[in-house]
Amino acid sequence: MFATFFATLFELTLRRAFLIVTAFTCGLAFAQDPRIARFEQSLLADGIRDQHNAPMGLAAHMAHYKVPGMSVAVIENGRVLWAKAYGVRDAAGAMPVDTNTLFQAASLSKPVAAMTALALVESGELTLDGPINNQLRRWKIEDQTYDAQNRFLANAVSLRDVLSHKAGLGVGGFQGYATDAKIPAIEEILQGRSPANNSQVALVQPPGFSNLYSGGGYTVVQLAIEDARRSKFELEAARLVLNPLQMSRSTYARPGGADNFASAHTASQPIAGGYRMHPELAAAGLWSTPSDMARFALALARTEPGQPQAVSARLMASMRQSHGKPEYDFGLGVSIHHTESLRWFVHLGANRGYRASMWVAEGGKYGAVVMTNDDAGGGLAREVIQAVALSHEWPEFLPPPITTVPTTAEAIALWVGDYRLAPTRWLSVRESAGQLYARFYTGAARNDAPLVGAHPGSWERLHALAPNPADGSGAVQVGTTHAKLVRDAATGAKRLLTPRRGSESLQPATDRPIPLLSTAPVWVRGSFNDWALRNPLLLNETGGSATLQLSTGRHELKFASADFQTVDLGVMPQSAAIQPNAAPQALSTRGANVVLHVASAGTYTLEVLRLPDGDLAVQVKPKP
Repeated sequence: MFATFFATLFELTLRRAFLIVTAFTCGLAFAQDPRIARFEQSLLADGIRDQHNAPMGLAAHMAHYKVPGMSVAVIENGRVLWAKAYGVRDAAGAMPVDTNTLFQAASLSKPVAAMTALALVESGELTLDGPINNQLRRWKIEDQTYDAQNRFLANAVSLRDVLSHKAGLGVGGFQGYATDAKIPAIEEILQGRSPANNSQVALVQPPGFSNLYSGGGYTVVQLAIEDARRSKFELEAARLVLNPLQMSRSTYARPGGADNFASAHTASQPIAGGYRMHPELAAAGLWSTPSDMARFALALARTEPGQPQAVSARLMASMRQSHGKPEYDFGLGVSIHHTESLRWFVHLGANRGYRASMWVAEGGKYGAVVMTNDDAGGGLAREVIQAVALSHEWPEFLPPPITTVPTTAEAIALWVGDYRLAPTRWLSVRESAGQLYARFYTGAARNDAPLVGAHPGSWERLHALAPNPADGSGAVQVGTTHAKLVRDAATGAKRLLTPRRGSESLQPATDRPIPLLSTAPVWVRGSFNDWALRNPLLLNETGGSATLQLSTGRHELKFASADFQTVDLGVMPQSAAIQPNAAPQALSTRGANVVLHVASAGTYTLEVLRLPDGDLAVQVKPKP
């Protein structure tokens, strides 16, 4: 009863703020564009465009995701077409978001840092190729020797490698710090030394071997900029990029209580202190607005002369050029996505309590920037950009239309069940009021949990793209996951076919045990705050073990080969963290990371076990 009351109160508050902010931020020039009103009524639940999925209003969509505030800027034909803000800065207050409200840009900081570095390449103060260690004074990347076959040489790492995430450096992201915490110096962050809350920034795979996203690498870029100029990064970024591109609302300074900024939220609850601080400025420390980031996106994407620029056309073209592998297409500071005739330059951002998204097509033909102040804002941002594409008729960004074929209740019932996708990976399908809902879950055994309500929690609407009206077989989509259901006409048995990773071809789901033997070495590899942690894991058909030196606290680990392809094991869900001496926890292929909670620092043995049913499990014990 109370939960319902507060949910209703949250939605009413959001709707009221929506109306206030609409009136406040919609200038006369924007008010004449009917596409804004169309956009606000064009959001599609789950991003599915079919004849039954009626568009939702933006206020209802924000309430659905429980996102207090959001700001949007739209690009078209080489200019910022319009900008508008919605909701409130803080769920506990009533101050509306406006187009000048600052949000943490999170990883949208990285392309700004990349452009700052390229400006120093332009002036000859940094070099794009050659060892980046030669450009560092206060700290240097160290060689890493793991065994006779794996010696990673620091002098093989260039600035180009770091900017395109192919340097092989670890520390994918950063946790941030409470507003009253002691903030580490940049050398302490790179060394992984207290009061820093991350591990050492170090080589965890051969430079140039494959793309490995690294916030730690961008902290190396921050140091290189500071060492080259003997100045603070934030001053150089402002001088070289923010000021030339007229990004007047962008700053690396910490906002105060009287400033116009959006507070961070998790599950619509404000974070203590209003936000987390990020001294890793190049990787995650920028505060900005969608309008400013849209100006940045245009500087990145446009090719015609006479526009505000921070670097030459030659170096700007290098930012847009692919420097990565085909499956992970990275430029310098941005990822590159391809549609039929356009390239899109993209970056997403996720700091605790904030989500941001920047998309711009080459030439600035189309684009949008969305910033939100809740962890749930990533899904909302994706659907907001899709709604912009629908209302503005961007043909190459539109979701494909789907026609759902009418079918019978008997055929719908045939879909209901639990489908085993991997030894511990399942898809559960349930029916409610003629609609199918699905969720993924993990476990060694089937979980016949019932569907409660129409669209609760982790259940997503399952869309039949082209079902056979007679027997219900056909293609389906759950969120962004595609699959195909096939029935054996003779036995009635059902199989769910799922795409292989990196391939569009559908392959039968299988119950075969996860293979352990590999020609590639396998390690227990750290993730996020533990990338430097890397220990050999000797696997055979019965399992294997590794010795880990662990500090007190939370650790995220991954069992993987160097390419993350030959062997890539994880445990799911992440919330099922492992305690030392606890029962074995089931592993799944290509799952989330193994999460460990360690109460006492020390040496631990991590064991991978082959269970009697063929599944894998992991167990951690203090080493005697």
